[in-house]
Amino acid sequence: MSLETTIAPVQPYSLALSARMKSDATRFLRDGVLTVAYEAGDAPALARVSQKPDGKLDAAIESTEPEAALAKLRFVLAADDDHGEFVRRFKNDPLIGRAVTALRGMRPIRTATVVHSLLKAVCGQLIDSRWRACSKRSSYAWPAPSTGDCASLRPERPFSATRAPTSPATGSSRARARRSCA
Repeated sequence: MSLETTIAPVQPYSLALSARMKSDATRFLRDGVLTVAYEAGDAPALARVSQKPDGKLDAAIESTEPEAALAKLRFVLAADDDHGEFVRRFKNDPLIGRAVTALRGMRPIRTATVVHSLLKAVCGQLIDSRWRACSKRSSYAWPAPSTGDCASLRPERPFSATRAPTSPATGSSRARARRSCA
């Protein structure tokens, strides 16, 4: 079942500011349209949201429980949260005033459920720590998914910005990377 509606968030609200750098497996922002996959009630939901020039949000929701999906979407987008008092109080603050003024329409995009939040946190830490461990030892690529270790790094896509210079004394940077992750 599909539902198309307009959400009038408490102003100031900026979907572009709120959703920037928040892309993951369940949501992404592309060309001004935020696509969010989440669970509402006992059913999966998919929403596509864009902001109109007047500040309202156009939402297209696909779910077998569209009313529950709409309520959860409003929560995820923080559309009903009023932070106007915070903006008024701290816009002239010497420490955070510039940021408060520049980002006044930003509201953190929430995760839909506690389980969703926990899953993102745990997976994010695992991925981040694996990448960090291998990136300290090599300048090439992520570990192969099948082995989960650094020994299978492939030099097909080197990170040129972090690539170590080669010298006759130490050999090629590819050979050093293979030795250091073994």
